[in-house]
Amino acid sequence: MTAKRAMRSIIFLILLSSIVILFAPVETIATSNLKQIPSEATDFPGNNQEAVEIQVTVAKKDTIGDYHMKGETTLQFVRVTGHFLNDNNQTVGVTSCCYTEPTDIESGHTGTFDSFVGKEDLSETPNSFRLSFDWN
Repeated sequence: MTAKRAMRSIIFLILLSSIVILFAPVETIATSNLKQIPSEATDFPGNNQEAVEIQVTVAKKDTIGDYHMKGETTLQFVRVTGHFLNDNNQTVGVTSCCYTEPTDIESGHTGTFDSFVGKEDLSETPNSFRLSFDWN
């Protein structure tokens, strides 16, 4: 095999593996689920736990080690903060990166969120999470 032909084969394999990685959905390759701990009264503005309805649809670790919590809410422009906890319910990571999308939700509709934390931002492996919320 010539050097030029070998180089083409290597480039083809690199391109092929990139395509596989780019199209692999996170939900189908996740490796670890998280348990949800109920939110506390102080996790809501004005300590009003009934002000917002949240449904978590996915809470798990993906293949690169990041943890995601996805869900839906009925309020608009809600910031969802995830508190990642260890076996002793001690916080090992926090994220407040994410707002619901779309930010403007019509009455009777829902918005979604994907709150996540990178593995490099965790002090140890979490096994559960708690959510807190903020809005105007």
